[in-house]
Amino acid sequence: MKLKNYNSKYYQTLYQGIMDFQGLLDNGYMFYTFSKQSYINLSDGTCLDLKTKSIIPLLQLEPDIKNVRDKQLRMIAKRKNKHNRLHYVSYKRK
Repeated sequence: MKLKNYNSKYYQTLYQGIMDFQGLLDNGYMFYTFSKQSYINLSDGTCLDLKTKSIIPLLQLEPDIKNVRDKQLRMIAKRKNKHNRLHYVSYKRK
């Protein structure tokens, strides 16, 4: 599967409600962090690091998550910096 690129030249980002921890467990499949690492949700509260193949608890990873993708690799939540909370997003063609 190929990651969908939402270029701001062609798409407008619409921020919606705040994503909580339960939303991460239920809807999140792939997480990208501010430290530029990718993780896959194992649906039991743990995540698999794609680079080192190690398992990390989702609670430990949650403060560092930059964006969240679903199983179709569409971005469903993101935040601009570590001090903001994760918000659900949708994209509208300009």
